[in-house]
Amino acid sequence: RKDIDIYIQNDKLLPGGSSRTGDDDDGGIAAALAVLNSHVDGSTDSMPHPNIERPNHFEGWGESSEADNDDTDDVEPEIFGEVVNLLFERDQGKTGPDSPRRGKRERTLSESYKLDKEEKVALAASALELCSKRGQYFRQTILYELNNQRSKKTEVEGEADFESLCRLFDSFLSGCGQEAIDVSNAKMAMILSQTFYYVDDRQGDNTVDDRESRVYVKHRISYHEIWTADEFWDHALEQCVAESLQKSGVLLNYVKTSVDVRSAPNNSIKWHDLSPSEYADAAAQVHSVVFAQLGTLAHSMLEMNVSGSASTARACNFVRRLSIRYQLPLNLRITLLNHIQNNNS
Repeated sequence: RKDIDIYIQNDKLLPGGSSRTGDDDDGGIAAALAVLNSHVDGSTDSMPHPNIERPNHFEGWGESSEADNDDTDDVEPEIFGEVVNLLFERDQGKTGPDSPRRGKRERTLSESYKLDKEEKVALAASALELCSKRGQYFRQTILYELNNQRSKKTEVEGEADFESLCRLFDSFLSGCGQEAIDVSNAKMAMILSQTFYYVDDRQGDNTVDDRESRVYVKHRISYHEIWTADEFWDHALEQCVAESLQKSGVLLNYVKTSVDVRSAPNNSIKWHDLSPSEYADAAAQVHSVVFAQLGTLAHSMLEMNVSGSASTARACNFVRRLSIRYQLPLNLRITLLNHIQNNNS
């Protein structure tokens, strides 16, 4: 960061340089430009915001590691779709008469069906725990299936099925490392864990919508050790900021106003192609992106109840630490901290 330090010192020598963003100007503009330089290539070919798509399972399929479980050698991608369907379907394998549960039928499964389902869940869980390339593709596959499932039905009607679903999520997180694809997969799993639920009859007051009796998957996986690693949240923010900047095309907003940039090959621009008068505005856009993504992840920490009763303090520490790293203006930092504290007091 020697070049950035030099920029900060020179910038503060210019008229208004020490107060452009207020008394708390600590090099935020330079840091924002560095973020642009790191995460945005400035061309029209920038990577779009990723969607959950069916992965290509043939890539690296033979790249198994010594840590892979022999039981998973014969695992086919289709098993994850089958398991998801088994956990959410309520009529398959029903042998007894219908019995009402607040207007919904409760299925009775044959022993053979239970055994078949339990075996498939166990096999899928073992596959999701793999830390190899194959494990990553397994995790992408079940994300694809779960993402499709949430548009159909989000309630798991059987308690045993709900616990099996939580087991899959737990195995999923256990297989995630610190690679970019693992962090991305874990982020999506965190979102999905706030979607699927089971209605516990032993809770609530039998209200019509059952919301007070809902137990979400997130309540079962909030203890997982992945949430205690600062590295995970740091990488998650870096990904979120990069994706947002690539989608918004901050630098491309200046193509129309800069003659030099218009003549650049493929309309590719960098922060140093901007005029000095445009630095502050570009930095403000970066700060807005960081502010939004940092607030979202801090809220996720609270939703996942990271660190239990100390979740609020943990979220505040996260905001302070990453605000300094990204040189977020002090007023935005204070806004985030007040929001966290006021909503969890």
